[in-house]
Amino acid sequence: MAVPRRSGSEARRQLVMGGVLVALLAALLLVGADSQRVAIAQWIAADPTSSLARMRGVLIGLALVGVSPLLVYAAALWRLAGGEGNQAAPPRDAKAQRRTRRVAILLLAIACVILLCLWWLAETVTPATF
Repeated sequence: MAVPRRSGSEARRQLVMGGVLVALLAALLLVGADSQRVAIAQWIAADPTSSLARMRGVLIGLALVGVSPLLVYAAALWRLAGGEGNQAAPPRDAKAQRRTRRVAILLLAIACVILLCLWWLAETVTPATF
């Protein structure tokens, strides 16, 4: 059975809609975490022996939620460019594929830099700064 090919505009529309949905979900999670900031701070401070680990976990979790739209867009762009395992990608010229893949790699690199910076911040936080 042949896999039907999507038109380029349909694939782009799905890419944008998927990215918007992930961005909205991430924003809702971040707003929810912000509205529960006092409860989260109390939970972190409840056990002095594990408060530093809890704080690092919360920071890294929020960082992952924050960069998830970048990661989803990078994966979708790679797939749109005709990356590995994509049989539904519309035929595109090689120059457009390279350009799309470069943007996907750039988004992935930005997400990695953000995660590494926030991980470094989480690791350098000491109980005195909390």
